[in-house]
Amino acid sequence: MTGMLQEPAAGSAPSHGDLRGTVAMIAILALAVVGAVVNVESTEVYMNLRIAPDDYDSSCNISETVNCEEVEKSPWAVLLGVPTALWAVIGYVAVAGLALVGLAARRRERGILLLVSGFCLGVGLFLVYLMAFVIGSWCTLCLATDAVNLGLVALAILAARLDGLSPWRAVADDVRWLLGSPLALAGHVAFAGLLVAAGFAATAWWVNPPIAEAVIRRQVEETLALSLEGVESATLDREKEGNPGVDPEGTWAGEAIPAAGCEHVKDCACDDGATPPRREKKVTLMGSDEKGHHWIGAPEPVLRIEEFTDYECPHCRSAHMRLRRLLSKYPGQILVVHRHFPLDPGCNPMLEGRSFHERACELSRVAYCAGEQGRFWEMNDLLFQRQREIHEERTRAEELAGLLELDMDRFQCCLTAESTLAHIRADVDEGMRQGIKGTPAFVVDGEVYLGKLPTSVLKVLPDE
Repeated sequence: MTGMLQEPAAGSAPSHGDLRGTVAMIAILALAVVGAVVNVESTEVYMNLRIAPDDYDSSCNISETVNCEEVEKSPWAVLLGVPTALWAVIGYVAVAGLALVGLAARRRERGILLLVSGFCLGVGLFLVYLMAFVIGSWCTLCLATDAVNLGLVALAILAARLDGLSPWRAVADDVRWLLGSPLALAGHVAFAGLLVAAGFAATAWWVNPPIAEAVIRRQVEETLALSLEGVESATLDREKEGNPGVDPEGTWAGEAIPAAGCEHVKDCACDDGATPPRREKKVTLMGSDEKGHHWIGAPEPVLRIEEFTDYECPHCRSAHMRLRRLLSKYPGQILVVHRHFPLDPGCNPMLEGRSFHERACELSRVAYCAGEQGRFWEMNDLLFQRQREIHEERTRAEELAGLLELDMDRFQCCLTAESTLAHIRADVDEGMRQGIKGTPAFVVDGEVYLGKLPTSVLKVLPDE
């Protein structure tokens, strides 16, 4: 009957439409492979953030608003204990498998492919909503995944039309075929079950083991650090009791005070009257220079680092953690000088007319005023360690000062003083003079490094 689709006769040459349909299915297969590769990379980001949360910097981080790490650190990055990106890999394997079957069985799997790719696109659009309105950061890998999903839907529709089927007809035909063929239905269900099991298995043997190992290692390191800090604090207390250079507030001569866990003492027993044991000192001090810039590290360093930072910048928080580890790894060899560079139009003319980090100037004033009472580095650490909480809960400056039990009258007076704002603006002006346009930034021997210090800078440090 006219208008009825005719199946090609056995042994007949494929029509032009058949060839185009085959090309469309091959394109679906290729696009599924691309989607799987993109999401393997996303899974690697998820893993690295949990293995080395302070050291890892993803290559897809472009700015604070285009930041894969923020997306992969969100609660939406995992579903049923499996990384969401790994579920996406499983989904693309399913699409690839359906495309291979579709190449072998003409006019089959087009509708199923359309359903699966449409589901993937729907999930992707939901994640777009989360990135825009919940997480507040965009992931380039996620956006690439959305582009793949859109392409898969378009190709599935094209493959159906090249076979003379509307999208709805292709879906209806495939559903009737599966419901009418117990063997085909069982095969599809078994394939889906195998893929779901593969998702849990891949998480168990690929994703979780290195994360668990890293967590255990960090727990051991923290336990040892706390034990060492307790021993060293007691040692420092005993030294201060008999040290005439210590004033009643506990600051050391030259306005330098010892940082937590900074003096290492070799223990050994000796008889009364014997020569006291030799003590190997590797001292980390804190203080401020003649211009009021706070520093931490070695008074006579091998490497001097000026750190320009912003207390609302998540990358600055990571850089802060890395610098602290460097100070611990190379005691007596590094000096870090803190410089304020808040990305806030309130004190940074680069941001004039734009809204970015709306409390960055205020938080810099909080740190500066804590420093006026000898508590700069404690406040500095507090602002970075509780960065997300301070941002989300809008923690007031007075509450932050209260956590360190600062003199509130002195703090309030300092917070509103013109000299405080002038100090911060002087740091900003110096950063702009050196060509700094973002944070974190580091200046070593006149060279500016944005984002993180390259390993080449650390080569001047002698091996332990």
